[in-house]
Amino acid sequence: MLYFVLMSVAGFASIERKIDTSAVNILLKRSVALQRTNLDSCYLLANEALTHSLRLNYPKGIQSAYTRMGSVLMTKGFNDSSMFYLVQAAFISEKEKDYTSLAGNKMLISYVYQYKGVKDSVYYFLNQAIGYSELANNTTLRIQCMGSL
Repeated sequence: MLYFVLMSVAGFASIERKIDTSAVNILLKRSVALQRTNLDSCYLLANEALTHSLRLNYPKGIQSAYTRMGSVLMTKGFNDSSMFYLVQAAFISEKEKDYTSLAGNKMLISYVYQYKGVKDSVYYFLNQAIGYSELANNTTLRIQCMGSL
């Protein structure tokens, strides 16, 4: 009887986690959809996704939320705050060996340095982005990175 109860609890916990990560993914998709039209709502949804992802220990959600928040802050001109989130996202991407996301984060970091006028860092991070896009075998991203050089 105890075995059945424990298996039921374990099964329920895994179902609950799937529902929560799905909800995080929906929040992030909505955030992306709003990035061009409503930066504040985009940021708020990403922040909510980050809160849930941290509670769930969901690295992909954490990384995506940090990327979105950093991108919004970069668009608004808050380069230092943007850099904080983008570096966090890159760290998680590297830890998870998600080279496509890592290349995208490195490219966004290069854009922040471009806005700050630090050309050496722009080229450094774009070259890193190209390298990671090659590791990810993502030709489209590699071409985008090379076009930014």
